[in-house]
Parts: sequence; structure tokens; C-alpha cells
Amino acid sequence: MNKLIVVATSHELNWLIKNAKCNLIEPNRGFIQHNALKIPFVVTGMGISNTLLNLPLFIKEYQPELIINSGICGSTTKKLEVYKSYSVESDCYADIAIVRENQTIFLHNDETAASQAQAFFSDIDISKYLNEVIGIKGVTVSTFYNLPLHERPKIYQINNDCIETMEGAAIFQIANMFQIKACVLRTVSNFVWQKQSEWDTAKAVENNNKLLLRLIDAL
Repeated sequence: MNKLIVVATSHELNWLIKNAKCNLIEPNRGFIQHNALKIPFVVTGMGISNTLLNLPLFIKEYQPELIINSGICGSTTKKLEVYKSYSVESDCYADIAIVRENQTIFLHNDETAASQAQAFFSDIDISKYLNEVIGIKGVTVSTFYNLPLHERPKIYQINNDCIETMEGAAIFQIANMFQIKACVLRTVSNFVWQKQSEWDTAKAVENNNKLLLRLIDAL
């Protein structure tokens, strides 16, 4: 099965790069070399718009059968601990919506509106391959706050006990559109209410990268 590793930033492969297991050919692409495997990776850029714009171009070029999105994320709850890794079972856009008369109306990709955000689902249960990784819910935000959920606008309070990313739902949506399998492996680098100066992304990236190699082997 042809695989393509997708990350938002090259920093999210930094441990692999430092340990000569990952080679950047260009700023936005390269190869992960592990055992006898040589797996391409691409860097979409951070956020929903960069992912929606750039990932289809990479898919057309590499023709993958499976997309593995890997990287770091924030946790909305102390139940999902910093430096632990999770398989994202489902994801949705947390804040692409109309707020009218204090009512949140989420926009679906078929240009209709409903009271619930449209959910996208993983095609691979990573927990079957990595025993210490559990499946959780993810939400994809376009705006980050270093505030607890109850202090944010109401739209952000709907999704709790989950992780926040800036790309996950877009990855799933594009994979669905191209009829490609997709899975997401994310490692918590911070709680969402923490200041960025308190984050240790290097440790989170190292943990994520080590699990990514094991997942590549297993798949």
C-alpha cells in the first residue's frame, strides 16, 4: 500500500531529521527512511486553508492509498495528558459556522447548514497496531486561545474531552473526497489554556516520531 506522511510543519518531524531517519529534499517534502522502507512525506503548512489548498496537489503527485497525518496538538482536558499520543477516531471543524442570535449553525461542505458540525472518521484503528495509543475525538480549530473552554466564546465550549488541531478535519475531508484511506496520530504538546512559553514541543515531537516509525512498520 502506497503511504504518504502528512505534517503541517517540518518541526513535527524534527526528531527523525536529527536522527538521520528523515531527509528533507525541499522545504515541503522528503523521505522517511526506516529499515528497508522509504516513505514520502509532505508539509502542507499550518491551518485549514493551507491543508485544503496544498494536500490535493500532493495527492495528485504521489497517488497514495493511505494518508498518515502525524504531529502535535493541544488537549482540552487533563484527562488527555501532555506527551501522550492518541489516534483520532473522528474530527470536525470546531469554528466554521454562523453565529446568529447566539445560536451556532455549522456549515457543511454541501453548502447547507445544520445545528451540528459534520464529523469525519478515521479509516484505520491505530490502537490495533500501537497498544498504548487510544482512540479519541479531535476538533479542528481556525483560532487558538490560551484559555480554558469555559472562558472562550460559546462555539468552542461544545467540544470537550478532546484534542485540538488546526488540520485534522481537513485531512479527513480531502481523503474522503479522493477516496483514500486516512488516519491521524497526534501527540499532546500542551493543554490549550497554557501559554506557549510553557510548551515542550521537542519532547512531544520525539514521542510522536518514535510511534510513527512503529506505525509505519505495522501497516
